[in-house]
Amino acid sequence: MMEKGFIYSVVIVIIFLLILISSFKRRFYITRMIMQLVGLFIIPGITVLFFNEARILIHDNSALLPISGGFTGGIFLYYFLLKRWIGFSTFEHELTHAIVALLFFRRIKRFVVTKYKGGYIQHSNGFGGEFGNRMISLAPYYLPTMMLLSVLARPFLPDIWFPWYDIWIGITFAWQLMDSIDEIKRNWSSRLFLTANTDTVSHTDIKMSGFIFSFIIIVALLLFFLGIILFIINNGYEGIGNWLKSLFSTAYNKWHALFREILTYFKSL
Repeated sequence: MMEKGFIYSVVIVIIFLLILISSFKRRFYITRMIMQLVGLFIIPGITVLFFNEARILIHDNSALLPISGGFTGGIFLYYFLLKRWIGFSTFEHELTHAIVALLFFRRIKRFVVTKYKGGYIQHSNGFGGEFGNRMISLAPYYLPTMMLLSVLARPFLPDIWFPWYDIWIGITFAWQLMDSIDEIKRNWSSRLFLTANTDTVSHTDIKMSGFIFSFIIIVALLLFFLGIILFIINNGYEGIGNWLKSLFSTAYNKWHALFREILTYFKSL
């Protein structure tokens, strides 16, 4: 039976080789490599914190029951209305691109949504460089826009709004989860397609960013935003700074334990 330290070391080497390979796209992009390393670093920490917040919510019936009810209704709403609403998914997809582009102080030049041929946005270059480009490109896959905005407003609302507002949060969670799954399934592909209302042939956002890169960034940021959402539902904004600090300390402790296991193995040889 192989030692855990040996298995960990092989896995780490393979992961870092994949990250190195995915940082090349005609030339080497140091920004892509740093983004992947940071994403890989925080994944263990944010996974632990995400499940901790989920467990807290599960034991809070005052929030869990209306959110669960809204989630169940949101699934039916998505499959029987929103998914059949031609152009809705495309609009939400391009809107998320646009919102993140604006956060990077990019000017939106074109915002195109069609019923049957998809859509696209054009934005100016500028702040954020390659980091901004990748964050904008992958935004629809990691950012639950409507749910995040709804939860950010939650701590400021009067008690009379509840539990009805939590039903709404459950609905947004369901439709964004279902839509994200469908989006990733459609766009996790090397296929070429015509950009809406143009003769330009293009790849999907995920293909252009790279599959390895996209996987790491989407997992890390999706867990990050879902973790923040759960924290705000459970606690409001109080203590969010300490929660963010604990994200990095938890991630560090997990990686430290892993590398200690590897080091112990090689010392025993």
